[in-house]
Amino acid sequence: MAGANLVILLGNLTRDVELKYSPQNTSIATSGIAVNRTWANKATGGKQEDVLFIEIVAFAALADIMSQYLRKGSKIYIQGWLKFDQWTAHDGTKRNKIKVVVTFMQMLDSKPQNQEYGQYQPSSDDPNIPF
Repeated sequence: MAGANLVILLGNLTRDVELKYSPQNTSIATSGIAVNRTWANKATGGKQEDVLFIEIVAFAALADIMSQYLRKGSKIYIQGWLKFDQWTAHDGTKRNKIKVVVTFMQMLDSKPQNQEYGQYQPSSDDPNIPF
């Protein structure tokens, strides 16, 4: 049976986008997104809030767009898939991290004056995007 790996998030960036390049000169953008969830506590009648912090990464043209237009606090809608990374730290301990590989993004803040942006979805035939 085939599975599905699709993530949809709406939130605010927790830090400025960091842009790096792969050895093949593909743009790689990393940042974090904070997603808030609010609900009513039936016992107290008050509101409860939970915040989830998630690492995100984008590649190629989408990475360039994110780097150019997004800053800490920017409100964005993203779609992507979960990626599980594992590595061994310098001290020999095993580490892991789950992040979202962004495949579609829509910026939700007001458009800066004299700048054009909105949504972007990379072409699935772009050889620089690892999906």
